[in-house]
Amino acid sequence: MNHHLRIHFFFLWTGLLFLLFLSSCSTTRDLGKNEFLLSKTRIKIDKPKIGVSDLQGFIMQKPNTKTLGLLRLKLYTYQVTSRGRETRFKRWILRSIAEKPVILDTHLCNTSGRHMKTYMNNIGYFHSVVSTEYHYHRKLAGVTYKIKSGQPYLLRNINMTFQDDTIRALVEKEKDNTLLRKGHPYNVYTLDEERARITNLLKNKGYYYFSKDYISFQVDSSLNSNEIDLTLLLSNPQLLLNDSTSARVGIRHIPYYLGNVSVYPDYEPFAQDTTAYDTLGFYSTTNVKGKLISRYFYIYKNDLKIRPRTITQNIFLTPGSLFRLDDVDQTYTRLSDLHFFRFVNIEFNPLSSRIQPQDVKSGVLDCNIKLSRNKVMALSLETEGTNSGGDYGLAANVVFENRNIFRGVEQLDVKLKGAMEMQKRFGEFNSSAKTLFFNTYETGVQVSLIFPKFLVPMNPERFPRYFRPKTTINSGFNFQERSGFRRYLAELTFGYDWKESQYKRHILNPIEINSIRIFPDSTFTAYLNSINDRRLTDQYTDHLVMALRYSYIFNNQRINRKGNFFYLKSNFESAGNLSRATTPYLGFLTPNS
Repeated sequence: MNHHLRIHFFFLWTGLLFLLFLSSCSTTRDLGKNEFLLSKTRIKIDKPKIGVSDLQGFIMQKPNTKTLGLLRLKLYTYQVTSRGRETRFKRWILRSIAEKPVILDTHLCNTSGRHMKTYMNNIGYFHSVVSTEYHYHRKLAGVTYKIKSGQPYLLRNINMTFQDDTIRALVEKEKDNTLLRKGHPYNVYTLDEERARITNLLKNKGYYYFSKDYISFQVDSSLNSNEIDLTLLLSNPQLLLNDSTSARVGIRHIPYYLGNVSVYPDYEPFAQDTTAYDTLGFYSTTNVKGKLISRYFYIYKNDLKIRPRTITQNIFLTPGSLFRLDDVDQTYTRLSDLHFFRFVNIEFNPLSSRIQPQDVKSGVLDCNIKLSRNKVMALSLETEGTNSGGDYGLAANVVFENRNIFRGVEQLDVKLKGAMEMQKRFGEFNSSAKTLFFNTYETGVQVSLIFPKFLVPMNPERFPRYFRPKTTINSGFNFQERSGFRRYLAELTFGYDWKESQYKRHILNPIEINSIRIFPDSTFTAYLNSINDRRLTDQYTDHLVMALRYSYIFNNQRINRKGNFFYLKSNFESAGNLSRATTPYLGFLTPNS
């Protein structure tokens, strides 16, 4: 048995003995007379279509966690560490690793059952029954929540009442997208989602001050059947006329248009500097004919570190246009994706009071976009230890980053790599190690340059701004000296990355070039010639591969929302055809290689 195999057996047996020791420990040793360790909780419901996972969140007391589903190692750790004299190290273990024993609390369990009953009411099961059962075995206790759901209440009639005819027209125009359907179960959570849908709809139609508070529901369940009549009420704001009488008068919701859009590209929220700011009026020509359609004001001090066009291309708030919440979200996302700004803050200031006379049909909002910059340049050192199949090594990387190299938020990354490793030669370690027992060396440089636009000889404003385009140039050179050969690897990639829509993404690399040159010694060459494995020998021959690659990705998964989603990734690649046709004439490779 060799040395490495003995080490593996040693760790295996040590781990098994440790697990046997833990299993011999009693988890209930320190419990009081009337205390029971909670060992299991279960939910039994008579309708499988009601998700048990949704009910799990209402359980206020759950058993101690198990490692690998077998042992409660965190509980064992707490029991061992909590004994004896208290030390700083023990306090750290108790705070970071260990878990206190979960002692059965029937009050918390009964409260959990009441919360489940409330949830069942919220999803339309008004006559459900939730019971809590306890099971005891020695000093262990289990809890079972049994739910008899009964029949759900269904929506019979759905009506809407509006105090504003303009709002009515906007909502009814999108009524096909409503989440409320006749015959569907009554569900409080669906009602809340419908309120959010209507609120977002109106905020995208200019109604800046509209909120969910103006939407309410009336529920009539007194129909002597398992049916409900539902009425949606959309009210107007109420203006307090007199504090003493609490008299109020209704006022209309009005849409808002954007006035001036001012950008602070080097905003410092906590700075006490009183240096005077300069103002630059920047005109953005976003149509093909070069017609002036918008004007942005840049407010800055000292030198402007970034070109206004770069920022404007990522702003979807156009002066003179109707306020839209989606445009605000898009602006936040696009400016944050530049990775040049530490935070992005967008403020809106109405030019007049929110309370408008009845004959006023719209308002105006001035917009201030405040951008706090990250550090432009950064230098970091990365170190690591490696173990690849028993071959130990050391590696280090020096990484330089510049986030604005050409004043257009172009990101330059330069990585210098170095590594040493002890590798076997033909199954055995080479005794002629050169430095610190290492016989394999690797060094190289990787350079990446990312442009936040399409790098093409065209005006970038011709492309839709929601594309979120990127142009990436990657190049690298790597030198490897290993036991038996020296190898040079070079690569160059030029490509585009853009999003056609929220769910569709395209990646196109029209240029991918990979080159490998290898110089084996005589012993390694003889070894390759002695084996009959074409796939292995091809790995140690010279290569020059030119490729074109395209990927299409469709993903309609929505973050922080449960539900089914569809993911599709399709790839197209053409590689080696051009180099195969040209290399025999260039003399780089032989036709048979």
